[in-house]
Amino acid sequence: MKLWFNPNEPDWNLINPGLRNWEFDYHGPGGEFHTSNLRDITVYNNGSITRMQDCNQANHQQNYNFIANESPGAWSRNFHVPKHQKLAVYVTSRSANSTVVDFEFFLNEGSELELRYLNNAEHRQSHARFRINHCGANSRSDIRTATVAHKDAASTAMVDVSMPAGCAGSVSRVKCYNWTAGGRVGSLPIISVAEPNVEATHGNVMYSLDKEAVFLLQLRGLDETTARGEVLYGQLISGMESEVDLTDWFDARQCLGDVVC
Repeated sequence: MKLWFNPNEPDWNLINPGLRNWEFDYHGPGGEFHTSNLRDITVYNNGSITRMQDCNQANHQQNYNFIANESPGAWSRNFHVPKHQKLAVYVTSRSANSTVVDFEFFLNEGSELELRYLNNAEHRQSHARFRINHCGANSRSDIRTATVAHKDAASTAMVDVSMPAGCAGSVSRVKCYNWTAGGRVGSLPIISVAEPNVEATHGNVMYSLDKEAVFLLQLRGLDETTARGEVLYGQLISGMESEVDLTDWFDARQCLGDVVC
């Protein structure tokens, strides 16, 4: 079931915390609301900042789909993962205008985070920042980001992992993938380590859109937009298949195929 919330109602800024495991599709002005344990959340452009309130999240998956068309938008979210619990977060963002996504995670003792981020910037700028704080021992984080920038667009992703003293036995793996389809694209994985007994790895990979493959698909009757989306999706699978299962990546194919304008 999908919940359509009317921002003109008096309590538009507070979603009832009892509405759990429903989908939430939000159209309206910026503000602050509680998402509780809603599984699938779609937020369209609203020209201002939307903040999703923090709460304990564990033992389930949350999907976020951010779309910015006519006006810019910014969205932020805090997650606290309880001890010995696991959280999977899948984020897609596609935009014809400027977007900012800022998520922060707090991992407690024995907790795990699986984060996947996919951005398709058609025009203007799109920026994402993910902050991961290993607050307890034996915590684990696995982060994969994929950013795509088309002509006249700029797309960046920053992953900032903090492993302070006291998080012994923790493990963090970060890998950033970047595709340029005529625009500017870049990622910055940062890992700050103050605890000697941890394991941390990071990587950054750059790709270019295969223009010949796009041309060949056009010869087969596909329009340019669809062809570009199919080639990007194919390159995404080829470039990440050894490390990421894309079957659960929310809205990945549509995110790469759509031209939002």
